[in-house]
Amino acid sequence: MAQENTPFYSRDLQESIQVIAQTIGISKLKEEIAQALASDVEYRIREIIQDAAKFMKHSKRTQLTTQDVNNALSQKNVEVRHRLLY
Repeated sequence: MAQENTPFYSRDLQESIQVIAQTIGISKLKEEIAQALASDVEYRIREIIQDAAKFMKHSKRTQLTTQDVNNALSQKNVEVRHRLLY
């Protein structure tokens, strides 16, 4: 019933988290925990995209580039294992 009120992308993210948990050996991840993780991931992705948009606007461009996303990740001190290519 809780899934009826959540957006489709959040449900997909929640399902992805369940699958990832199973692949690393967590077989019984509670739905509430997966939903909380999905909400946190969604928030952090939105935050990175908003910061990347700021880099785009400061560069006086109208198209978001991978370099903007890389800069936003670097600004947040996120360790990037694979740099996005541009």
